Amino acid sequence: MARNTFLLVSVLAVVAALLVGLNIGRQLSASAPTITQVQETPTPTPKPLSEYTNTSCGVSFTIPEGYTLSPAGNASMSAIFVGTGSDKPITFVCQSEIPRVPLSPEKIETVSVGSVSAKLYHDTDAKEGNPIDKLIFTHPKNRLDIFLAGAGNGFQKLVATIMLLP
Repeated sequence: MARNTFLLVSVLAVVAALLVGLNIGRQLSASAPTITQVQETPTPTPKPLSEYTNTSCGVSFTIPEGYTLSPAGNASMSAIFVGTGSDKPITFVCQSEIPRVPLSPEKIETVSVGSVSAKLYHDTDAKEGNPIDKLIFTHPKNRLDIFLAGAGNGFQKLVATIMLLP
């Protein structure tokens, strides 16, 4: 038998053996009884916070009453605070080079956060057109940009308590 023919027959035999083995394995696993144990775990209820400190970002602030830290926002560089009732969520993010919001100058306010100048953008959300404020500033020590977004009294109270960590 020629060498190429022998190789072709060998490869076909190996492929056939694999296919037969897979088929037998599928039949065995389909006939084996499976036991599924369902264990319910209680959903953790978020506890109200009074102070939020993020040492990675170098900031600390007081959480307004009625807001809790959302389980979705527990990364080291971000957090989401959810309010009760009609209170809008407050989003916190820090990273390098956060893009600034392109708004007309009358919708941009310069505010002071500690000893740092910050921009407060008075914008509207794209989905429903509701007012939303966005605060962006750069931490002087770690050079990370800090971004906070929210609306209403809760957001204003939070912004007033921001402290920069050394």
